[in-house]
Amino acid sequence: MKLPRGQLLKSRRFRGRCCPSIERTVATLETMRLPANQEAVKQAQGRQIFPELDRAASVRDLDFDHTLTEKALGVQWRVTSDTFSFKIATKDKPPTRRGILSVISPIYDPLSFVAPFHLSAKILLQNLCRKQLGWDDLIPEEDLIRWKSWLEELPRLEQFAIDRCFKPPNFGDIISCQLHYFSDASQVAYGAVSYVRLVNSQHKVHCSFVTGKSRLSPLKPVTIPRMELSAAMYALHEAGQNVMPRGRIPNQRLLLLDGELSCPALYR
Repeated sequence: MKLPRGQLLKSRRFRGRCCPSIERTVATLETMRLPANQEAVKQAQGRQIFPELDRAASVRDLDFDHTLTEKALGVQWRVTSDTFSFKIATKDKPPTRRGILSVISPIYDPLSFVAPFHLSAKILLQNLCRKQLGWDDLIPEEDLIRWKSWLEELPRLEQFAIDRCFKPPNFGDIISCQLHYFSDASQVAYGAVSYVRLVNSQHKVHCSFVTGKSRLSPLKPVTIPRMELSAAMYALHEAGQNVMPRGRIPNQRLLLLDGELSCPALYR
């Protein structure tokens, strides 16, 4: 009898021909609400365990001498090193508002790993909007110099990598888990970022980036205190959304603001 792929991993006939850990793997995936056919197999032994139809499309014909990558939240997941990275496809576009937008738009960074770099191009594009340039008008010389400098740095994003796991290998038992939230604002942009601070039983400290968010200031002038308040609200929103892996509850959530004028407004 031919079983559906979703039940194949649970069948006794299949479990008898695979490693003993497959049942625990399926149970773990079910608790995470992840179908088994979406899990990348990073070991050659795992490729023999999972049928070809149940492997992710990018791992059906694997060459384990090369780095395996999977797409996760719009970024690249390097499975062997367990890190997030970016794949940049440079485009030769004219130095116009339309060309700049077509270059910076494909950089999808939902967790704001490279927000400082990405934001500088957005600021340039907003300045061109303030100058009321047309979509296909060539940008001024001073803006062209900034744009070429940004383009030269763009391919270096592929060298960027950040660990997927907050807890480093062999870190041991965690005795303290804190989430720190920072917010700041300026005349051109504002944003917030969160980090997790872990302390193990040997009192070693490890900090990891969790997520961030940045926004350009409106075209209409806004006061700095109002921008700081907007940034603080982003940090408060992240404080209510962040959940640590495996349901771990942080011991503390610390909100660190820059600017005394925004603090009274948060307590209203």
